[in-house]
Amino acid sequence: GLIAETGPQRYRVSGESLTQSIETVRSQELRADRMTPDSVITAGSAGGSLNFELSHKTHDTFFEALLAGEFVPCGTNGVVTITDATFSSVDNSINSAGGDIPHTVLEVGQWFSIAGANTAANNGIFRISPTVAATANKLIVDSEQATITTDASADSVTMSSSRLKNGLEPLRTFTIEKEFSDISQFFTFTGMGVQSMSMEFTTGSIL
Repeated sequence: GLIAETGPQRYRVSGESLTQSIETVRSQELRADRMTPDSVITAGSAGGSLNFELSHKTHDTFFEALLAGEFVPCGTNGVVTITDATFSSVDNSINSAGGDIPHTVLEVGQWFSIAGANTAANNGIFRISPTVAATANKLIVDSEQATITTDASADSVTMSSSRLKNGLEPLRTFTIEKEFSDISQFFTFTGMGVQSMSMEFTTGSIL
């Protein structure tokens, strides 16, 4: 289980290689019986990998620790309702007469999803224009990524988005417990920081 700021949590893994390493120094004293008089522990460390299959929100705390940042969600838990959304192909935009677009937490180039639009083509995953910032009333969609279909009827749509990028947060460390359930024993690894992460994107496979 992963022990985070909110208390102990179970962490889903597909494998792990956490180990503890001890460094020692042997005495160089010369003895008539040719034995070593002492061996002193001088350092200890712990490390290894946690292997996982990517699942929603499971690994968010580690992602934040890796990038020294925090997720910035739009709305509540990354979801906001735009009650009066209209769509225009003229400028490839999503519009809100009531000013429901959460522009203060959206950045140029950020990805988001729309659900609930009357026109099916306007549902899906989109990218904000990399050059035009969103306002409370208008959001320009990156035309290189998707094309908006005009729909002047006011829809109540759901917008979902959350952003994580490199930050300047202090180092975050964790205590990880590895359980051997057959003998009811635990190994505890304290002060564990995230050093690196890699993911393999393979067609027809779980990420």
